[in-house]
Amino acid sequence: MDSAEHVMSLSRHPYLDKANFCIKAIKSANHRIVCGLFLDFYNQLKVSGFSYEKLSDFIEVILATTAFFVRYRSYSSSTDGIDNVYRLILSEKVTKNAVPCRKVSDVKISMRRYLQDRGRSDKVLGYM
Repeated sequence: MDSAEHVMSLSRHPYLDKANFCIKAIKSANHRIVCGLFLDFYNQLKVSGFSYEKLSDFIEVILATTAFFVRYRSYSSSTDGIDNVYRLILSEKVTKNAVPCRKVSDVKISMRRYLQDRGRSDKVLGYM
């Protein structure tokens, strides 16, 4: 596959539009605390040579983080210390001896667990 075909295959990802919308929502909320997390997953995408699998991971972490942000904020009238919540979640090791939150599944488990432990999740969310 040449580079033009490769770019076209990436641009046809079924959740790319949702991820773009989520990035715009996060940006409009001035929610910069997640930039480091997104950068980690973007770097994984870049290092992979922009593989479809790593694009899927990047998109999935954007969707999960946005779902977490919306769900967390829906239970509060203020930011309610969400920056500290992210620091706590992203420092948690889900997999023994693993670097914290470098896999999408770890990010989703940590975010879901945080919401459930604090009664902020009526049910498991689709993107989480």
